[in-house]
Amino acid sequence: MNGAVQLAHGSAPEPQAYDARRADIRHSPTVHCAGDLALHRSDALRAFDTAAGLLPDDPVDPALPFLFLGGVHLDRWRGSALSRLGDHQAIDQLDHALPRLPEDFVRARTGMLVDLAYAYAAAHDRDAALAHARQARRLALQIKSYRQLRRLSGLILPTSSTGAA
Repeated sequence: MNGAVQLAHGSAPEPQAYDARRADIRHSPTVHCAGDLALHRSDALRAFDTAAGLLPDDPVDPALPFLFLGGVHLDRWRGSALSRLGDHQAIDQLDHALPRLPEDFVRARTGMLVDLAYAYAAAHDRDAALAHARQARRLALQIKSYRQLRRLSGLILPTSSTGAA
């Protein structure tokens, strides 16, 4: 078993100098769990809780300048996983994280807006889903994020709005 897998499963020693990497590695199984839908919902949420406890005080590690592990990023990843699970809690999670995301994180903001569009569609709130999808599309076109545009092309809006925005 390699070190990353051991660390993700909690069986390897965890030196304190690598808090950011540990939190990211703990987050990794959550992405996999989200792919298995509701079967692993509690496992995914537990992994996010574990990762939250490992977040470093400073979200920017000079050794990993490309990786930002502040609370807002873990919150957006949790919201994304919940959205992919069709869980109504995704809306609260993402709505809480969105205003805390730095303005210059446009790619992350775009993904969050796509996740919100899907979450509101799952909650049968057509108006909110459409509003978030439009914002996401505008940003995705601006930054040429074809992945997010593909995700938006798969969005199925409810025929009427029955949710609360």
